Amino acid sequence: MIRRSHCLLPLAILLLMALAACGGKRVSAFEGGEIEVEDVIDEAITVVEEEIPPVPHDTEGMLQWMRESKDSAEFVQGILPRMAREQPEYCYTVLTSPHPRFIVVDKRRMRVLLFSRTGLQLNEYKMACGRKYGTKQEKGDCRTPEGLLSVKGVYDSTDWLYTDDEGYTSPVKGQFGPRFIRLQTLKGRWLPVGIHGTCAPWSLGNRSSHGCIRIHNDSIVKLAQLVDSGMLVIVNPGRRDMIENVIAGKDVAAIVTDDSPVITLKESEIEAARPLDSLATELEVEPCHPDSLVKLEVEP
Repeated sequence: MIRRSHCLLPLAILLLMALAACGGKRVSAFEGGEIEVEDVIDEAITVVEEEIPPVPHDTEGMLQWMRESKDSAEFVQGILPRMAREQPEYCYTVLTSPHPRFIVVDKRRMRVLLFSRTGLQLNEYKMACGRKYGTKQEKGDCRTPEGLLSVKGVYDSTDWLYTDDEGYTSPVKGQFGPRFIRLQTLKGRWLPVGIHGTCAPWSLGNRSSHGCIRIHNDSIVKLAQLVDSGMLVIVNPGRRDMIENVIAGKDVAAIVTDDSPVITLKESEIEAARPLDSLATELEVEPCHPDSLVKLEVEP
């Protein structure tokens, strides 16, 4: 038995020296304590990060960029190639966003749409928005702001109470649903509106809010889990919104989120809407008043 140990000892020493050499750190087999062997895999593998070329600003450049992307198959199926042709500034903003998803609040379709960064629709939620048409012009005008926005943050709004511009607080709980996604401008200016749940699910599909975007309570919980701070939100005007914006002198771009044709306004319909707009203001039967908010369970 002793002779066998003496025969195996040189082999053991050679094996230990070989292991130390492979690890890149030479350790004597005769040193006391444990022998240190570095991770060979970490040294052998070099991670090479993919170099992504910058996104061009022009339409043809963005289209070519998408065609050459590793995600080209998804880009082709999504809404971004059309957006690049019709609203290149919006497309450029989406392509340069660091977030994996973006939201479109589509007033024309009355849907909140969740898209992947490649423009593929992931989900849609029936919504309600500001009762008055056009983009927000002033505080308390019951309009939903339009254009390029972003997420400020996500909040638990289960016990929130609604306080109107005159300081009246409604005693009705649950008007904001379980979650509130606060919106802001791309420059970080806080907006007094957001995407949230509702205690009036029958209002979804209508223009009935004080300016916020409502979706079903189950939907806001799911959506909130996929949202992060800074995420892009596009609030898209419908046809009547576009007319009101022209009348008010507001220039807000519009995109198309389905196969519908581009909305082209005629001068005749703009002129026809001017007296109707004045008449609607004079005959407003649901003013933004705290009493009506409580009775109709309408929140911002």
